[in-house]
Amino acid sequence: MAKHISKKTLWLLILIMVILLISTVIIVCLINSEGSAGGDENTVGGDKANLEFISSNGYVRIRGSIVNMQFGKDYIYFNGENRGVVKYDLSTGEVTDICTDPLCQHIGSDSSCLLATRTGGSAFFRVFSNSIVYNALQYNPKFGKSTLQLYHYDFSSMENKLLNDNASSFSLYCISENYIYFQNVVTKDDTKYYNHRQVNIATGESRVFGKESAIRTEYVLIGAYGGKLYATDADYTATYICNEEEPGEFVKIWDYQMAFIFTNGEDIFFKSKDPDAPDSDNYYFYHTDYDGNVISKYELNGGMHWGDMHDGRYLYYVPQEKIIVTLPNGGTEEMHSRELYKLDTETGEQTVIFRFDGDYSALQLGNKANDLIVHDNKIYTFELYGKIATDEGKDPKYLNMRKGGLIIIDIETGDINRVTADYVNTSNGMALEWKSEIIPMDLANEK
Repeated sequence: MAKHISKKTLWLLILIMVILLISTVIIVCLINSEGSAGGDENTVGGDKANLEFISSNGYVRIRGSIVNMQFGKDYIYFNGENRGVVKYDLSTGEVTDICTDPLCQHIGSDSSCLLATRTGGSAFFRVFSNSIVYNALQYNPKFGKSTLQLYHYDFSSMENKLLNDNASSFSLYCISENYIYFQNVVTKDDTKYYNHRQVNIATGESRVFGKESAIRTEYVLIGAYGGKLYATDADYTATYICNEEEPGEFVKIWDYQMAFIFTNGEDIFFKSKDPDAPDSDNYYFYHTDYDGNVISKYELNGGMHWGDMHDGRYLYYVPQEKIIVTLPNGGTEEMHSRELYKLDTETGEQTVIFRFDGDYSALQLGNKANDLIVHDNKIYTFELYGKIATDEGKDPKYLNMRKGGLIIIDIETGDINRVTADYVNTSNGMALEWKSEIIPMDLANEK
């Protein structure tokens, strides 16, 4: 015969069971939130990489093109002249390796990474807080030739993971915190067909999406961030967006092509024509939400040839209009405006913060891949070229800084600092060498 259980004992048993249930729920929640022992959200593993974009205040550039340099919180990352990706310390001016293995040669099968492999005109890279995704030209036994291959190098584990062994050299890459996208090509009956491929950075798994076309893809991918993939149509008439987990299921968000898109995942800054006046020659810089509601809209003086915003407030841009520059020897040059504008997106105020003039009137900031950064009263760009005027009546000298490196222009003095770096063969193997060259520039207002 069963013993009678008192009410006090019964309530005690119930209390114990409730405590055990709550403890179990807490443990499960902790496991799910940490993801792995140590809780490093940037550890590559599982179904998602969850990599952290490096940004000054959360706004990142949505882009689908080759990257020559990238702004970080403490560094600017840039391509070497022939090999590698290196970092420039904004506080000290020193150039150092990105690779975290002190014994790595950065090239060859025994190396932790392949960053010193020459990648030529297809030198794509994207640096995250704890890793880098980059491409390298490597021999591929499957094809019997060298192919452009895509890698993910983790700074903590020093693991170099192959993501794709035949990433097409003419791809325009789009990359998010979890995926990278590039053009997919298949050959059927001697005809090439194109659509898109999405590669999971954490697992290397890929999936193809979009209609196959022998002429052009239905959509042109223009960037990805915050779980969203951006695209424009083949005729560049509108802008679309889709969930990264459902690639290709695009919906229209703007009735014109967006350009120079910056977002923090909650709102968007971009250059565009007014969708209600697409035949106009006027371009504006918009700030909207993801429903297309306009927060601010400013017409850009002389249009916008190219520019950049990294702080979430100020846009720096070179006008689209062209001007005629007369040199001291009587010659003339037609080029884009020599002025760099600054737009305050909160007040609408537009001011000229730098001007090439005097003997340097015929210099121009290169717009290769639209790489431009303005930070701490300095202009950072990837290339600078043009004519430097000499004595009256004499032909000007030609200045050409196009082959890799980092160009730093002091906004106040105009002086140029060209920083170059490369990996070279030494008796001890591959080594990083770099130099900094100062070129004084006498602006008209200094004379």
